[in-house]
Amino acid sequence: MNRLNYIYSIAVVLLIVMSSCNQDMNQFHEEWLKDGEINYVGKVDSLIALGGDERIEFHYYLSDRRAKFLTVNWLELGVDREVRVPIEKQESEEKFSFIIGENESILENDYTFTLVTDDDNGTKSIPFKTIGKVYGENYRKSLNNRLVTGFEVTDEGINLEFSSALNEDDQGIELTYNNGSENFVLTFGADELVEKIFLSNPDFSTPISYSTIYRPNNSIDTFKAEEIVPAIEKLENVALNKPVIASSSLNDTYVAEKAVDGIIGVNESRWINAREVGSHWIEIDLEGEVDINRVRVHDDSPISNFVLEYEIDGEWNVLEEVTGNNQKVFTGDYTGINATKIRYVFETFDADPNEIIRMFELEVFVMVKLQ
Repeated sequence: MNRLNYIYSIAVVLLIVMSSCNQDMNQFHEEWLKDGEINYVGKVDSLIALGGDERIEFHYYLSDRRAKFLTVNWLELGVDREVRVPIEKQESEEKFSFIIGENESILENDYTFTLVTDDDNGTKSIPFKTIGKVYGENYRKSLNNRLVTGFEVTDEGINLEFSSALNEDDQGIELTYNNGSENFVLTFGADELVEKIFLSNPDFSTPISYSTIYRPNNSIDTFKAEEIVPAIEKLENVALNKPVIASSSLNDTYVAEKAVDGIIGVNESRWINAREVGSHWIEIDLEGEVDINRVRVHDDSPISNFVLEYEIDGEWNVLEEVTGNNQKVFTGDYTGINATKIRYVFETFDADPNEIIRMFELEVFVMVKLQ
């Protein structure tokens, strides 16, 4: 009897517990279902954020055709910002893109963007978060320009050589120049700058200028470093058509003026000294003090030994004593030499016809700043 009472008591307790559980379960379901079943619109997928100049572009996939709008939220200087854009329908592709920051710019910074789609009837997607970088003036100020590492000025134009890319964002340069009648704005990519670039007939009264172009990784915009004007110089012959005298001339054809007329290689345009034993010289008045960088002598045949002299403050000084020369064209480069006159001196020891100077041109070069 006691055993039956025990079993009966256990059964009653179980019935009470089960009844209580069913009541709690019903209350839970009623609470969960009171507003109806929760539905979500499909969220964006495969999202890519491409930073730009105070703007950003998003590329994403979306397969749920119920989504009509996309809302983007981010925190900018402690202020919540929000943009809601319509999702344009497409017939076949499910890939979408849009830009924010074009109507109202976004301050330069790194942001966490939250994207939510909705069907315009209150049904939304699960939020999708992504990191995006917006560029601006601070990035632009950090940019450096490539250097002009070499240049060569010719009668036809100028060859310019630039340093290699400064970093992986370096895309090349934008260069501006004028040829005397037209302005040109040229873009040279990084691959093109491996070689020298040539500019035809630049007018240096309008300086050549350039800026280096940068495009950060995953950016929709390019940025330019501050435009600069490179220093460009060239050697200029200041002896051309300057007053000249000589110790002697072979005749009235081969006079000293022929050595500064700019004509090289024409026999009639040579200075030839008289066939006399002794010192022979030709002297050019530079008509003012100049800083000599180079002297070049063009002879019809090599002159082994001669002396170059220069005058400053009324005194003559030796610029260079040349011995053993075997070239028709002799070139000497100098620094720190200021002169008002230049003189070439040659000694003959007999009247042999070979012991004469047959000089096409005597050139004196100074460095002239073009820009």
